[in-house]
Amino acid sequence: MSSAAKKGKAGEEAAEKFLIEKGFQIIGQRVRAGHKEIDLLAKEGEQLVFVEVKAIWEHSFGFPEERVTAAKKKKLIAAAYDYLERAKIADASFRWDFVGIDFSQKPPEFIHLTDFLEE
Repeated sequence: MSSAAKKGKAGEEAAEKFLIEKGFQIIGQRVRAGHKEIDLLAKEGEQLVFVEVKAIWEHSFGFPEERVTAAKKKKLIAAAYDYLERAKIADASFRWDFVGIDFSQKPPEFIHLTDFLEE
């Protein structure tokens, strides 16, 4: 596994633990939706939550929340709708959340944005 892949996995695992501590139920990691991937699929109560995770180890390229480009947002929206269609739950209540982790801070600093995507 490459260094970048290891860091990505570490970020996703940290985000998963963070969300579980907040009462979320994790129902999938790295969920394939067509040619796209959803980092974490969770439930908060009855609501389905598509979670994008970004982790940083230093600030050369900005903060985690600054790394989700307009193009990436379009892919996240498409991935969610692909997933809903394939799972035959198109009428499900859902939202997109973002979890950013700054590993340059000790202890790591987390940011959680709910409903971070608008269509």
